[in-house]
Amino acid sequence: MKSVVQVISVLIIWVASVAWAMATVLTVTGQAEIQVLPDQAQVTFTVLAQSDTAVSAKQQVDKNVEKIQQALGAQFKGLKLTSGQLQVSPIYASKPDQAPQLTGYKASRPVRIDIVDLSQLSVILDNAFQHGADSMAQIRYQNSHAKQLASKVRLKALHNAQQLAAQFANALGKKVASIDSIEYSGVNPRPLIMLRESKLMGVSNSYRSEQLTLKDSVFVHFTLH
Repeated sequence: MKSVVQVISVLIIWVASVAWAMATVLTVTGQAEIQVLPDQAQVTFTVLAQSDTAVSAKQQVDKNVEKIQQALGAQFKGLKLTSGQLQVSPIYASKPDQAPQLTGYKASRPVRIDIVDLSQLSVILDNAFQHGADSMAQIRYQNSHAKQLASKVRLKALHNAQQLAAQFANALGKKVASIDSIEYSGVNPRPLIMLRESKLMGVSNSYRSEQLTLKDSVFVHFTLH
């Protein structure tokens, strides 16, 4: 009886070994993207000032930042404005054969505005420039449903991996037996959002945004039999 059990055990091991040898390991990259229209924007302005002293330059910048915040805050309820770190640097004048001469100081401070109603974008930009903003550093278009869309595109990437695995298996005359492991970087809390924006040429203070493209990818390891 003992010898019979041993023989059966050997046969089971041999069959498992043969099955494993016949198995094919497949790794695919599932990819997906979703295009959506933006409904929000994050605008960053730079407020600048020059003066004979560093203190005076700082005071002028602070005054202009406060003026922008008061003007926009009074006209657009619920608007979120955030001022960044102040930077002050000396200004030098250079002449041939002479050491650089200190002529004054310049100060700058970024101001970020979170706009939840994209239809107000042009009006807000106009008001910001009228009340002391010197230049616009960036417009970052966003979508208020980014988290839900991130989950959707992630699932689409997984589904794409399954479709690719099935195609490879069919081409090899095999079937997908199992999913061995999934690799997902998770570096960012959401998939990358590709942003593109431009100012319409020939139309003053008019802005448009193109579609946002949300992308994600995942590595999936399959076993084929």
